[in-house]
Amino acid sequence: MRMFKKFPDDFFVYTYIRFFIVSPWYYKYLYTLSPRKRYFSTGIAGVLISLLLVHILTPTVAASTWTQTSDSDFGAGTNTSVRVNGTGASASVVLNGGTFTKRRTVTIDNSTVNGTYITKWGSQGSGNGQFNQPQGVAIDSSGNVYVTDLQNSRVQKFTSSGTYVTQWGSYGSGNGQFYYPYGITVDSADNVYVTDSSDGSSRVQKFTSSGTYVTQWGSYGTGNGQFHNPYGITVDSADNVYVVDRYNNRIQKFTSSGTYVAQWGGNGGRVMDSLCSQQELL
Repeated sequence: MRMFKKFPDDFFVYTYIRFFIVSPWYYKYLYTLSPRKRYFSTGIAGVLISLLLVHILTPTVAASTWTQTSDSDFGAGTNTSVRVNGTGASASVVLNGGTFTKRRTVTIDNSTVNGTYITKWGSQGSGNGQFNQPQGVAIDSSGNVYVTDLQNSRVQKFTSSGTYVTQWGSYGSGNGQFYYPYGITVDSADNVYVTDSSDGSSRVQKFTSSGTYVTQWGSYGTGNGQFHNPYGITVDSADNVYVVDRYNNRIQKFTSSGTYVAQWGGNGGRVMDSLCSQQELL
């Protein structure tokens, strides 16, 4: 169990009053000491004050199951997006999208987010359920898992427990083929988008959840809708598609059918290999 303590506003007011009242007497006392003792006393006081301020002004909390234990206007429940905004007297706890600035104590049970091992699957190879440099991973609304298998030029689909379901793709530039499938994402209708990252096949391909080819867009170049090694890919709540155009140092936005919408970025350092997750983007 982890505790986060939000002190009442009065605590900080009284702390500041005491500090400013006591400090003149403290400094007057310091000047009665020898230089050596004065230096030592000042150093000890500084350390104690620093520790107090760090304890008060830097609350942190992990996202997990929470139980609010003191105020009666908000009872126990579960939440997966608990966070702290601000520091000191202005700090607030955000639970389930609402901001509560008058919480005194929030108890966090982070037993479900400690990285407990569950299962694994895969091994080196080209058979069903094997991989040769797996790269991107995405999950659909049913919890099925899609993995881009780079050197095997394919996408593999699994259940959430790792049971092999199906695969699609082979080496080439035709519809449904890949040179180097890298990024992958799934939209609200469980359509699957895959970036094919090579100079010879810089494109995005769209498939159904069973691997049926739907459409594609992109070619090698620097123009709108073209790519130079597309890498990361994700979608937003409206199923717009965002693609990291790695060597063109930009991000491009498209509709779900591949129509170019916008772009941003430029030279100034290589774009990160993968976009943030959809949850972070929204």
